[in-house]
Amino acid sequence: MSNELAIAGVTAVLQHILNNIFSPLTSVFGSTVNVSAVAPDLVQSSFSGGTGGATTQNQVNIFLHQVTYNQGWRNEGFPALASTSMEQGRVAVCHAFGLKYKQRVASLLPMGIYTIPEISAAGETEDSCKEKKIGYEVGRARYENNARGHIAGDTAGLLKLVFSPQDKKLLGVSIIGESATELIHIGMMVLDNGLTINEFIEQVFNYPTLSEMYKYAAYDGLGNLAGHKLREG
Repeated sequence: MSNELAIAGVTAVLQHILNNIFSPLTSVFGSTVNVSAVAPDLVQSSFSGGTGGATTQNQVNIFLHQVTYNQGWRNEGFPALASTSMEQGRVAVCHAFGLKYKQRVASLLPMGIYTIPEISAAGETEDSCKEKKIGYEVGRARYENNARGHIAGDTAGLLKLVFSPQDKKLLGVSIIGESATELIHIGMMVLDNGLTINEFIEQVFNYPTLSEMYKYAAYDGLGNLAGHKLREG
């Protein structure tokens, strides 16, 4: 295959993807994307050289990598979940169409494992705090002490808050149990805004809900911090 045919083929494929997958965006924002313009100078330079002017598979891979990498079209880092990929894709599309409202992927990414029971976490854990030599305290709330936990038939679950003993700033949330991947988002909002566990105490949670475990985990954390707690969880 000649360089010209290879360039034309790859460009056509990418252009087809952009035109068909992202066509709703073009109608909304009145923008168009030209693949060659997305990565200027890379189309020709990526295919230059090679044995006898022939295009190698490696050169095609380099071209695709450079085009997608320059626009942020990559799924990297932990956790490598669909939600992370979709968010990175949104940022990539905004870069490709020159949209300014979504310029970066969130710095805090949730982890979710859809097993029975579910597992989810965001931010620091006890182990990561130990590794980084970060001082921490914990607060726990158990599903067995929660009315909704009994209604759901899950009395083995646990919600854990990891926070700074100095200023009570929330450092991380870990949950195992019913709806863990849903519950994690409440803790994420507090984490992302740099708030303390007092935020959970100040807010009113519907009853009976699993969400109110955040309040009681915060109370448990304050009891641990003071050196006296009323009961486990």
